[in-house]
Amino acid sequence: MKIKRISTLSILILFYGHLYSQIDTLPPLETEWIEKYIENMETEEIDLSEELSGFIIEEGVRLNINSLSANAAFRILKMTDFQYYQLLSYIDRHGELVSLHELVAIDGFTKEYVQQIGSYIYVESVTLRKKGIFKNLKYGKGEVLLRYGSLLETPAGYDTLRDNHYLGSKSRVSFKLKYSDNKHISIGFAGEKDPGEAVFSKNYRQGFDHYSGHLLIKDLGILKTLIAGDFRMNWGQGLILGSGLSGGSGGVNSLRRFPSDLQAVASMNEGNYFTGIATAIGTHRWQTTLFYGKQFFDASIQDDISEEDILFDGTLATNGHHRTEKELVKKRKIQNRVAGFEFRYNRRLLRIGIRSLAQFLTVHLIPPNSLYRIFDFEGNKLFNSSIDYQWVLGKSVLFGEVAMSNLSGFGILQGIIFSPDPRMKCGVLFRTYSRRFHTVSGNAFGVNGRNQHETGIYLSQEIVLGRKTELLTTLDLYQIHWLRYRIDKPEFGERFTAKISHQLVRNTNLVFSYRYRTDFRNNHNETQYNEVGKIGKHQGGISFSYSVSSKFSFKSHVEYVVNHNMQEKNKKIGYLIYQDINYSAVKLPFSIRYRIAFFDTDSYDERIYAYEHDMNQVFNISGYYYRGWRNYITLKYQYKFIKIQIKYSRTFYLNKREIGSGLELINGNQKNEIKGQVIFGIN
Repeated sequence: MKIKRISTLSILILFYGHLYSQIDTLPPLETEWIEKYIENMETEEIDLSEELSGFIIEEGVRLNINSLSANAAFRILKMTDFQYYQLLSYIDRHGELVSLHELVAIDGFTKEYVQQIGSYIYVESVTLRKKGIFKNLKYGKGEVLLRYGSLLETPAGYDTLRDNHYLGSKSRVSFKLKYSDNKHISIGFAGEKDPGEAVFSKNYRQGFDHYSGHLLIKDLGILKTLIAGDFRMNWGQGLILGSGLSGGSGGVNSLRRFPSDLQAVASMNEGNYFTGIATAIGTHRWQTTLFYGKQFFDASIQDDISEEDILFDGTLATNGHHRTEKELVKKRKIQNRVAGFEFRYNRRLLRIGIRSLAQFLTVHLIPPNSLYRIFDFEGNKLFNSSIDYQWVLGKSVLFGEVAMSNLSGFGILQGIIFSPDPRMKCGVLFRTYSRRFHTVSGNAFGVNGRNQHETGIYLSQEIVLGRKTELLTTLDLYQIHWLRYRIDKPEFGERFTAKISHQLVRNTNLVFSYRYRTDFRNNHNETQYNEVGKIGKHQGGISFSYSVSSKFSFKSHVEYVVNHNMQEKNKKIGYLIYQDINYSAVKLPFSIRYRIAFFDTDSYDERIYAYEHDMNQVFNISGYYYRGWRNYITLKYQYKFIKIQIKYSRTFYLNKREIGSGLELINGNQKNEIKGQVIFGIN
């Protein structure tokens, strides 16, 4: 599925990635990837338990150092390529680690660094258990997750007297069942009912509107993975296939992707995965992956008798909404059948991959009748191929990918990461995508969401200014070579980020950040043509987090945004202030998180997004705009194998009499929501 990028997102997201102060929060440098999700998912609340598994870890969860993935090493533990290479070499030469104290003996690992990551890693053998597909079942663990949520207000769409109204209740209900023997077998199954969707009615005879599941068998000789059901994967740098996290708006390690094995999913989100069968065979030196799967998209399509074709002139996307009769008519009208293979050769210092992807749509796509869309893909068959590499040269890394589509379009990514000084790490990433470069499943680094008619260079550096101070800067200079939505000429833009993190004393951190970006919009001031105006967006903030004791911690944050229209010479501003209070009982498995926030923006364009703590395995972003207050409280309690979690949130607007529009219209100036979740763990 091709995901479209939104134009604004708060740099506030950067503040939540400090690994050693708040481990269960948003990864620090994935802002660009989050932008792609917010607009296209059915809600700002997203189930990312599979996507984020290699990027963040939840409270109480630790990583086995003997089976550490590249994603976890670089993104969570902030290892360098040199450290990770030395760790793998040590395990090859001497076998698995039996104690964390061995890390100090590995080249590149200092005593201070090992102490820093010690709370988030552990040592366990991954080879002691007997081999065999059924011999580890007694070591397995299962999990049952039940989740419920509902607005306390009733939007207009639930009025059954309307011609077009929601068919179900306003509650959101979902479940997930998982079992794994920790070695060879994994089974997962999930289902979800969105607000407005019915259950077991004439239009929902299967029960819930959405189901997802898989059966996984892995690590049996040269059989690395075999999946029947739902799965996703990332190839190369994501030029032709990238279904997970992409490089983003921050640190040096976020410039590149790391090839991931096939990943079985039981997702509560619709789309962004394949349904079919996939297998990977190989050794630590080479690996071959083959798969066949389907994707489904919602659409209103038309029959063209003259061409004997089914035509669709829109954008392939899935928002998961099947709440009304009109939305149900569009459900899963387009099917994308996908087949692909990849061959990957691995050595410690060199990795090369070659791959090909064929996609066959059940409809003939035609570009919409808009000038900015004339270079969109047309047809129902698309073929992509690419080659990527990664080469470690001392303490530097060269990486890149070159891709083609239908032998007419090309995409190129080329990057380098190097350390001119032990206290500095730098990265450079060049990209160029031609006008005829088309992908349905690609998700690579870039400003234009379609990875098309774009050229740019991205610079990033991390500098250690002192024992307790770090500086991060990024600069992205890009050229869009064709028109875009509401932008009637090609544009040259820039994006700049600076962030200083300073540890005042133990468990007390101060973060200053600034972000600047240019946006362009048609001004509609002329009768014959649209003059394109340039908007400079300045965004800055201060975040102060501190722990009074092992029970209490606090976070104070101020965020400010200014949109400056350079042609109309006007400015619009917005700001957000919030205070977080966290309490975790020492002797009881009980915790409370509370936030109170005040926000004031001149318009929707100055909205500020902020990450919120939520249920386990739920990623939640709230948008703050107009003027008002928002607060929420989460309660979490665990007794033996049961986790109980509750969240109540309230948004109160001071300058609105109505919230939302259309079927989502709420009469009144406040919005209240209650959510609950129960997780049963079976070991």
